[in-house]
Amino acid sequence: MTSIKSFRKIFSLVSAIFFSLVFFLAFNTGPTYASTSFSTAFATMSNSRFSFKAHVSASVAAAASTFTIDSTGPDTDVNNLFPGDTICFNGIAGSGCTDVTTSYKINNSISSTSVGFTPIKVTANAAGDNIVSTQSGTVTVTFKPATNLANGEKIQITFPAASSNAADGIPDSTGFDASQLPADLIAGTGPAPALSACSNLCFVTTGFSVSAATLSTGSSLQTITATISTAGTGSSGPVQGVQYSFQIGKTGTAVLQLINPTPTSTSHTRGVADTYSVTLSTTNSAGSTTYDQTIMKVAPIDGVFVSATVEEAISYTIGAVTTSYTNPCGSQGGGSTPNQNSTGSTVPFGSITTTNTFYNMAQTHTITTNTPTGYVLTVQEDAVLSRDALGVDTIPDTTCNSGPCTTSSPQTWTTTTVNGFGYTLANITGTDAVFTYSQGYKPFSTSAVNVMTKTSPTSSSVIYSCYRLSASTNQKAGYYYNKLTYIATPKF
Repeated sequence: MTSIKSFRKIFSLVSAIFFSLVFFLAFNTGPTYASTSFSTAFATMSNSRFSFKAHVSASVAAAASTFTIDSTGPDTDVNNLFPGDTICFNGIAGSGCTDVTTSYKINNSISSTSVGFTPIKVTANAAGDNIVSTQSGTVTVTFKPATNLANGEKIQITFPAASSNAADGIPDSTGFDASQLPADLIAGTGPAPALSACSNLCFVTTGFSVSAATLSTGSSLQTITATISTAGTGSSGPVQGVQYSFQIGKTGTAVLQLINPTPTSTSHTRGVADTYSVTLSTTNSAGSTTYDQTIMKVAPIDGVFVSATVEEAISYTIGAVTTSYTNPCGSQGGGSTPNQNSTGSTVPFGSITTTNTFYNMAQTHTITTNTPTGYVLTVQEDAVLSRDALGVDTIPDTTCNSGPCTTSSPQTWTTTTVNGFGYTLANITGTDAVFTYSQGYKPFSTSAVNVMTKTSPTSSSVIYSCYRLSASTNQKAGYYYNKLTYIATPKF
């Protein structure tokens, strides 16, 4: 009897276990999770800089060129906004940017909470609206599977996202925004206004092939699922212990990349990363069994702004031209060589022994400057060449052949009996002279006029200034003089 009772107890226990197992298998339809981790798995962001989002503390009027932010965040200062960053004004309750056809950029006017931008604002924004500057990039995942993958099986990666508006192009503090990445990452096209096609460039694999890659947004996650295709890899899918990679997002197309988060809270410390968990998994074709799974980490952080001020610099030298030179400005009307040696500070024509004859002299002008918009060199005379302080007896400024040439308009001067004093120019390097001897001569002006100019930096721009003098037969004897003032001005 004891043996029969024992047998019945054992039978009852076995039956209970069997029917419990049948019940579990019949009604438990969830996926079976593996405990295997990838041999290697890590994610690399091409741009790890935080996005920026803050609230404007006061309304930004149409035609405004600055804004200020308040302390309600996520960003409470502007230390992650740099000159050249593109910004967007966004209504706090809505998605997308206002003034969508205008691209606003930060200029160099940045203080602790106030920022300047260009161009001026088109339409007004209210106090409390968002000011955002998105940072996007591709994400490359590198992995070595611990389990072989066959045709049709899946690779899945999940990113944290906001619980709502996780694909509106506005950065979030809780995760990554999908911007205009389409559901089909292989052949999909983003929505208007970008209409940018993925064309096999939004999910790029290395070492293996996929037949599909889809993006879905929901439950505070951005989930990308790729289907293994053995057609492009020969005989098999990714195999155990071999390293592979894939890139999410289209290089060079920000709207087809994930938008980085903003700092997670208003208490964020600049220079300290926020860490986000990104999960990589492989599953069977139905997604019901997980083979390998690893939780990877990415760490967005503030950008580092490097600055230096290069001081504006200009050097200017007036050089001598001697009688050994052939007339650098040509021999129009005579005077094949300079009549005398000049110096950096003198143009000594010396004794005028022959009237109605051209006397020629020259100087060089050399300018170097690093200013972005170049320089200008001007010249002016204090008066016409005079024999006395009262200016009663003078050698007039030239009127050129046909007369009159003016201080702004050169004319040919080849007739020696047209007496006077004037100048022309010739380029030695570049094209900085404002006119040249092929156009003729000009008289000097008592107001500054341009003789040399450039709109960009120059390591060495050089010209000749060529002076010409002709005295009449009745010119009174005596010592004639005036002063020329050259002014080199860097433009910034």
